[in-house]
Amino acid sequence: IFFRTLLLMKEVAVRRMGRALSLLMCFSLPVVWFLVGQLLPIAGVRGDTAPRPQRGPEVIPWTEVPSIGYHPEVNPVVWRMILPELLHDGLNLDSVVRAYDWGADAGFYSMAMAAMFPKATVISVQKYSARQGQGGYGTRYVPHVAAIDKFHLYNNVVCNTLFSKRTFKRLQERSIVADYQFTLAVFHWMHCARDFECWRTILEDHLSNARTTFFSYPPKSEGSRSVLTRRNPGIPGFYGEMSNLTEVLHNHTQGMNVRIKYLGKSYKRNNTNAEGRSLYRIDNLDIRMTTNWNCAEALRMLQCEDTVPLVSAHSVCPD
Repeated sequence: IFFRTLLLMKEVAVRRMGRALSLLMCFSLPVVWFLVGQLLPIAGVRGDTAPRPQRGPEVIPWTEVPSIGYHPEVNPVVWRMILPELLHDGLNLDSVVRAYDWGADAGFYSMAMAAMFPKATVISVQKYSARQGQGGYGTRYVPHVAAIDKFHLYNNVVCNTLFSKRTFKRLQERSIVADYQFTLAVFHWMHCARDFECWRTILEDHLSNARTTFFSYPPKSEGSRSVLTRRNPGIPGFYGEMSNLTEVLHNHTQGMNVRIKYLGKSYKRNNTNAEGRSLYRIDNLDIRMTTNWNCAEALRMLQCEDTVPLVSAHSVCPD
């Protein structure tokens, strides 16, 4: 309409004001059209020609991550103690951090980390089975990978393996060091039984696998129950002659340059009268800020198995 109006004005000028004015208007038309083309996108009329903002990484609220598996009521309590520590460290949308989740079970902590920090890479380490077994732990990968697919949390890599003190040693020897590791309600199943010195050595190796470790361990009173003690003598073995977990951690790490911070306790729903499981943050101050990390190499050192196809399909490092 604007262009046709200008042409009509030209015709009127030819008839009334002569050829000179007509030529002037003809030469002015391209200039006017250029200016209109520049101004209209600013006004939003031609938005398709304006630059489009780049879409940043999405943050999925961790409360949307399904809390299932071993005592699911504990997971949100523990994560609410961990998350402020991560934020205090300055983690944000653009933070490229790496983490291990040892004994990940159904992957709550792995997915919470991957959801809140989309540029993080989190390796969930858990022994799975295609059949129901291991007290139900064997098939916990089913809800885990389902949630990964639902929320597109492909920065959460799942590794099907049974880790041991040799695993920690391999990672240490290759200097494949993460920024964080979650060792929550799992370390007492390591194979040291009542050997106090074995516990000291394995903890030192383990703490060398990450700059910061979030660590929880059962109170010694749990090891006094006859059935649990027969199944897992490691609980009293880790404590030795001591009973206070803070004291034990300081004793086991006395040869290391670490900082130990108590964060709080969590309680199982069916055991609220017990002491609860204490959560600690342990910083290895000897680890440099820039670590030697390679996701594919970490998976090789972890010796991930391909016996469960659904898990193997999610044992792929992000680009």
